[in-house]
Amino acid sequence: MKNKLIYLLLILLAILIIPACWDTKDINNRAYITALGIDEVASITMGQENIPFRYKVTVEIIKPALLKESSWKLQPEKASSIVLTAEGETIEKALDLVQTNISRPLTLSHLQILLIGEGIADNSKIICNFFEKHPEVARRVRLGFVQKNEAVDVLKTEPKLESYIAKELVGMVEISKSFSLSTFKPFTSFLSEMRTNNGQTLGAAFSLSNNGDIVRIGSAIFDDWKLVGWLDGEETRKASLLLPESRKITFIGSLNEGIYTYKVDNKKTKIIPEIQNEKLKFIVRLKTDGIILQEEGNELLLSEPKNIDKLEKFFTQVITGDVNEAIRKAQKIYNVDYFNFGMELMNRNPDYFESLDWKKTFPRVPIETDIEVKISRFGIAK
Repeated sequence: MKNKLIYLLLILLAILIIPACWDTKDINNRAYITALGIDEVASITMGQENIPFRYKVTVEIIKPALLKESSWKLQPEKASSIVLTAEGETIEKALDLVQTNISRPLTLSHLQILLIGEGIADNSKIICNFFEKHPEVARRVRLGFVQKNEAVDVLKTEPKLESYIAKELVGMVEISKSFSLSTFKPFTSFLSEMRTNNGQTLGAAFSLSNNGDIVRIGSAIFDDWKLVGWLDGEETRKASLLLPESRKITFIGSLNEGIYTYKVDNKKTKIIPEIQNEKLKFIVRLKTDGIILQEEGNELLLSEPKNIDKLEKFFTQVITGDVNEAIRKAQKIYNVDYFNFGMELMNRNPDYFESLDWKKTFPRVPIETDIEVKISRFGIAK
């Protein structure tokens, strides 16, 4: 009787467990998209419902078995991923066409980086909304814009240090958080700034060198959700002085026939709106702290406080010039408030901000700078 009761309980347990497993998706039987690029379609092709193809979608899909094999090989004989491209009226339709070439169901649950080609960057609002609402896409996904080339060209590039291109690109994005020649903008931050700042912000930029190498440098400029221009590496370095993120920024200058390299380890930037007699102006307060990393030529004796004071005053002038140039570029060349002056005003005085036509006001508003440079250490490199 006891054995019969045990058998009955086992049968009931099996009835409860087995049906639940039938609907479970086997994670080992999925095709994981790690990188995805979107470009414009070269020529107009009409779809089944007479809607033109508008999206060229390129995906990198991991090969799990080969990826495991390559983990212990210095140079795997076979690629750890495949790259496929399809065109469609919508992004989802293009992904459906990619699915016809794959034996496993596609999933975006492991998407690490999204690249948007320059030719279709004006559709960024539509593209970003698609991925933001997609139930499988994680919030940690990185976003980049490809200058001059197409996203497909970047995704088909052979990685140098990693086993697949998505991992290589993510590494380049993550390391750029600390350096000033490129913009780091997570997907969620990009969307947030675009929505609160009239579609104006800076985006991360990618390009290909003449040798076909991936270059992570510069910034994409957006106004009203449209791509309106690019900042190169030097312009991005200057712009980073006004951005809240703390990055390592290097300055080079000549003083008394000596050449000095000042590297900023820490900085604090404040944008302060002031209204006097109904007139608006901004003050940019910037404090930097860093090291004299290299000195050449007619060298000052840096152990003497008076020489450190000379260099601090000198680099104050250098940095003031760079900040003013970055502001001039935003106000006079692009007329785009990608430094978020308007958001600072709105946060402090929303009624006054609402009384302005900010897009017309920003290029004309006076902006003063207050720069303070501190040299805490000096190196010995010659």
